Amino acid sequence: MKRPPPCCLITGATGGLGRAVVEAFHSAGFHTIVTSRDQAALEHLAERLGGRVTPIAADLREPADVRRLAAGLDRLDVVVAGAGRTVRDSFGSGDEPLEDWRDAVLVNIFGTAAIARVTLPLVAAARGTMVLVGSVTGRAVVPGDLYSVTKHGVSALAEALRLEAEAAGVQVCVVQPGLIDTPMVSLGRKTRSMMTPEAVAAEILRLATGDHPFQVSEIVLRPLPARQNPR
Repeated sequence: MKRPPPCCLITGATGGLGRAVVEAFHSAGFHTIVTSRDQAALEHLAERLGGRVTPIAADLREPADVRRLAAGLDRLDVVVAGAGRTVRDSFGSGDEPLEDWRDAVLVNIFGTAAIARVTLPLVAAARGTMVLVGSVTGRAVVPGDLYSVTKHGVSALAEALRLEAEAAGVQVCVVQPGLIDTPMVSLGRKTRSMMTPEAVAAEILRLATGDHPFQVSEIVLRPLPARQNPR
């Protein structure tokens, strides 16, 4: 009997990094379950990649959507929780709606935590890997930056999850990338050194599929100035 391909769930699958992660895992032979709020973009991604892709639209801010997503899963070897949202303004400047700030907290922290909670039993059954996408901004205090605050939360979430799940054989890692060349990067930062989404996705794939004799709980990725993307 032919063994089924390994299975992964990738959230934030239609964003710049998320799309690259989907492509990396799909190329490695995974059945990829992809989710974001954009149903049309998910269907386009699945059509472009061909077989072994299951698109499920879900709003991770909504508990009912998270439960519906989980109900459609029956096995998971890997989860990559990559859904995220940035904010533009600081505490003391700008006129960004508070609703945008609420959404950033809900997507980045609640959504990540909810996905970890509902998928952990399946990943534990496979003795698999959970990768949470944080940020280097979650390693230091950035003045006035709510996004940085939420990424501190993701790092703490990953450590709390690891301490509970490692006894079940689950590898939990927070990947903390620096600046990635995606549409989320503001024009004012485009001149800085950046990593490609594909390079970061390749590292996430290596982490999730490597036969590590140890727990890799945290990885920091920073761009090299000599490898700045040509413009």
